[in-house]
Amino acid sequence: MPQKPIAIVAALETELAPLVKRWSTHLINTGGRMVRVYESDDAAAVAGGIGAEAAAAASQLILEIYKPNILISCGLAGATTALHKVGEAFRAGEVIDSTTGKRWSGEGGKGILVSSPKVANAGEKKQLAELFSADAVDMEAASVAGVAEGNGIRFMAVKAISDAPEFAMPAIERFIDTEGRFSQRRFVQFLLLRPTLWPATVRLAQNTRRATKALACLMSDLIGSQQLTKAR
Repeated sequence: MPQKPIAIVAALETELAPLVKRWSTHLINTGGRMVRVYESDDAAAVAGGIGAEAAAAASQLILEIYKPNILISCGLAGATTALHKVGEAFRAGEVIDSTTGKRWSGEGGKGILVSSPKVANAGEKKQLAELFSADAVDMEAASVAGVAEGNGIRFMAVKAISDAPEFAMPAIERFIDTEGRFSQRRFVQFLLLRPTLWPATVRLAQNTRRATKALACLMSDLIGSQQLTKAR
């Protein structure tokens, strides 16, 4: 496959969907698992799964295939302060691993994004804001940053806010398998018996649609500007 200067790693296909809807698609067999990779003229993107391990594996895979100049962690995040609003896309100025405390700079951004090993609820978001001065939380950016650092290439974190600091996240961790894949079917079956969770789930879905559209707009602008295609 041809070299692409930009490599994009997300957790879920839904995070990439508005961005890649007109891109070409390839299926790659890696370790017996088929991975879908999207390509445009200058970029390649993959949804590698939820969590640090899945993000690292997807990052390494896309680097080996496309030899990019920059690796981008792209996807949704939860707000921990009022700096970023629901539906807003942004570039993080700094990424922190909440487990180790290690920090990486993110190109062209502002504010602090902290990566947590779990889906953060409202109380945990408050703690992360206090401990790290974090403005948003995700699960994958620190892992992607580590792979970029290990391969000596540029790194950027581009995220969009899907939930506010006080938002009560539905319990979704039990529906994520060991490879970082989210089972929507099992989650829907779980929700059908718990109508008290329906309002929050509907609101999260609405916020997610807004956020992924904003994410696609920002990513398209960045790719189109050509500022990402240059080597360090």
